[in-house]
Formats: sequence, C-alpha cells, structure tokens
Amino acid sequence: MRDPAHPWRLELKAGVEGLIERLSSDPVLRADVEAAKNAFLDDPLFIAHVTAMWEEIDARLPTDVAAHAETIAAGVEYSLLSAGRWLREDEALKVKINRWIRYLVTRTISPRRAEIGAFVTNVVEAWDSTTLVNRLELQVGKDLQYIRINGTLVGGLVGLLIFTFSRWCLPG
Repeated sequence: MRDPAHPWRLELKAGVEGLIERLSSDPVLRADVEAAKNAFLDDPLFIAHVTAMWEEIDARLPTDVAAHAETIAAGVEYSLLSAGRWLREDEALKVKINRWIRYLVTRTISPRRAEIGAFVTNVVEAWDSTTLVNRLELQVGKDLQYIRINGTLVGGLVGLLIFTFSRWCLPG
C-alpha cells in the first residue's frame, strides 16, 4: 500500500473518491450517513467510553499547571525548534507544504477574492479619518513623521522658489 501505483491503493482511492461523489450528489445516501452518525453519537456505550476517556485524561492532568510551566515551555520550544529544523532540511516536505498551500489558496481564497475585496473595502470605508490616521501611524510608525517633515520642507522650498521666480523673473 506504500507504493502509490499499488492496485489496492488505487482501488481504495477510487472507492473513497466515488463515495465522496455519491455523498455530494445522493441526498438519500447523505441522509443515511447522517442518521448513522447521529445513532453512533447517541449510543449510550459510545457516550460512556468518551466520558471514561475524558475522566482518565482529566485525572492525569496536573492540577497546578503553573508549577509545570517551565517544563511545558521547554517542551514547546523544543518541538517548535525541531519542526523548524525538519522543515528547513526536508526539501520534499517543503514541496508538499507549498503544494498544499497553493491548493488551499486556489480552492478557498481565489474563488472568494471578490467577497474578500468587498469586505476589506467595507471595513476601510467604515473607518473615520481619525481611525485611518491612527492605523496608518501604527503601520508606518516613525517613517510617517519623517515623511511629514520632508513633505513640509520640500513643499516650503518649492513654494519659496515659485515665489522668488515670480517676483524676479515675471514682470509685475
């Protein structure tokens, strides 16, 4: 089954794809599956097993998480660093993730780009001038003050040049 061209794998893939297609097009099958799911979730035995599993998990969790904060932080840090190394070193994984992201964008975001654009437009149009200026200052930061000062200086110098030119060079 590890071989992508194995007949069993191809047969399983075709069966799953067929089931997906039937679920999307056959309302009777969809209703049957929904009824089976609800019967399964409502089954007292299933509920008892889930409850017992949760009680076991709850009993094993420490009551004072703050006492374990350092250990938890070290574990999270180690996990994130390991994941970063794995991603940096595994070219095949990078290709898979890039392919998955492209697929996700083309299947979910691209078809809705008009709605996303309309949403952003509506949000920005709803801002008053004070909110817009505050958000721009947060994003641009110190550069905005520099731009304002430069604009004032350049504008003043251009105005001075125009005034001087009009007084000396133009008859008047």
